[in-house]
Amino acid sequence: AATVASPAKVSADPLAQRAHAPNSAAAGTGLTSGAVGALSSFVITAKDREGRVVTQGGDAWQVSIDNAGDALRPAVADLQDGTYRVTFT
Repeated sequence: AATVASPAKVSADPLAQRAHAPNSAAAGTGLTSGAVGALSSFVITAKDREGRVVTQGGDAWQVSIDNAGDALRPAVADLQDGTYRVTFT
């Protein structure tokens, strides 16, 4: 199977209110590896402008992944605790 180039360029921006993208963090295997057609994921932990972890959901994130010119728009699930699971195949 073809693999996702590592590192792919990932950008994530909250479309709303509490979270501040430059202070927020992402972690998980979906940031560094994956196989075409296989489910991959990572988690965004939202932080506010002061760098404090946001402890509630409600922000709408727009995430894009540019993998060697192939643009992906992954699904983003609000886990209602300030974290957001990003999944893509």
